[in-house]
Amino acid sequence: MSLSSCSSGEKERKLPEPEVEVGAARDAGDGQELRLPLDPYSASPVQAEILDRAQGVLKAKCMKRYGFSYAPPPLPKTDPVEGIGNRYGISDPAVAAKFGYGGPDAGVQAEEPPLGEKESFVLNGPDELDPDSLPDSQEEVDALAAGGSAKIVNGVAVPPGGCLRESFLKLYAPQAGAVDIIFTQNLERESFARSRSDSRVKEAASAWSACMRKSGYEVSDPMNPGNELNLTEDLSGEEAVATAVKDVDCKKRTNFIRRWFEVESAYQREILEREAETLKKAKAEHEARMRLAASLVK
Repeated sequence: MSLSSCSSGEKERKLPEPEVEVGAARDAGDGQELRLPLDPYSASPVQAEILDRAQGVLKAKCMKRYGFSYAPPPLPKTDPVEGIGNRYGISDPAVAAKFGYGGPDAGVQAEEPPLGEKESFVLNGPDELDPDSLPDSQEEVDALAAGGSAKIVNGVAVPPGGCLRESFLKLYAPQAGAVDIIFTQNLERESFARSRSDSRVKEAASAWSACMRKSGYEVSDPMNPGNELNLTEDLSGEEAVATAVKDVDCKKRTNFIRRWFEVESAYQREILEREAETLKKAKAEHEARMRLAASLVK
């Protein structure tokens, strides 16, 4: 019997990827001082807020071309996360003691101001707009406008997708071939998923779980022990607070945060090497984007 016939019909097995080498983990507090290798390639929470404000300015500038006075709705007030935040589960003892597994009330995004038919068209584009048909860069939009095929409002051509799309493209894709911001986000998801299934992170989670068990908590998931303990109805109640405080204490005792951080950092360094060329371009574009945003919101 030939080798090919032996393997015929059998499902091909995919060998597991080898785990990356990781050095000894130093002690870590609540993670506020930790920065992952991929962090410089995408917006931090503080930068994301600046970008949102800048996009609002660009929308207003665009609307002004058509004679409309437009003020974007105010952004909800938030407290930007420092460091890795709750990437590996709750880690800040002060937050745990005050909010348990809950948190401060999230700000609600204000609604858009009432708009007339023409204003709405200029801001959002046509109702039947096909997202897949939209240009991928502002450069492409400019080329379309030069061709004279755009809808005209008050004597001015309306960009595909309206001012909303234009404000996005001017920030995130001014030139054709810009690196999609989803690219770096997907790499961060990859490193998180790979690190979470890593044997050393599982070992750290087991140590954390054993620590929790000593205090009477039978939990296995450091990311969401409140769910395992059915605390989802009152995430900031007395029981949730007591559990969260112990959760953070056990993470500190087992150095859980730093151990996971070191493993994920190793995976991200591997990704940085693999995607070096694209990430170099993404970083340059991100830095240019932040300079533009700073000039708009100053």
